[in-house]
Amino acid sequence: PPKPRTPKPEPAAAAAPSKNQQRQAKKLEAEIEAAEAALRELEHELADPAVWNDPRSAAKSSKRHEQAKRALQELYEQWEAVAG
Repeated sequence: PPKPRTPKPEPAAAAAPSKNQQRQAKKLEAEIEAAEAALRELEHELADPAVWNDPRSAAKSSKRHEQAKRALQELYEQWEAVAG
């Protein structure tokens, strides 16, 4: 007689984040909020026409803006890794 089929185990559901991961995610969320606020300040600064009167000042502000965007992106990537 044919053997009865045993059901294949269902793939394990994604485990809930640990308390440490939750704590890390909350910390990263706070850092993201601060980074977004800093980025908004820089964008406001760059929107001021007076900044563009001095090429060195404009270059410095533009560089800080790029660094802030990069830092924010890294924080988002870290948050995604922790929060899943």
